[in-house]
Amino acid sequence: MIKDVLRLKWHAQLSHEQVAATLKISKGVGLATAVGLDWDTVQNWSEQQLSTALQPRSAASLPIVVPDLGRIHRDA
Repeated sequence: MIKDVLRLKWHAQLSHEQVAATLKISKGVGLATAVGLDWDTVQNWSEQQLSTALQPRSAASLPIVVPDLGRIHRDA
């Protein structure tokens, strides 16, 4: 479904409203645009590739920062 949305928006150049009405979904292509994708890039991608590119990294993959509680106490 992601690919259909992007195809209709970028290749067929439909408006957000037209894409949403055609596919009977809510509006929204902003995420793909925000991460720098375009139709030429994604037209041969699988739904899995698109999903991976559009989903943020999980919190588990981010480093854990332990606060310096002693310094915080001193500075308070």
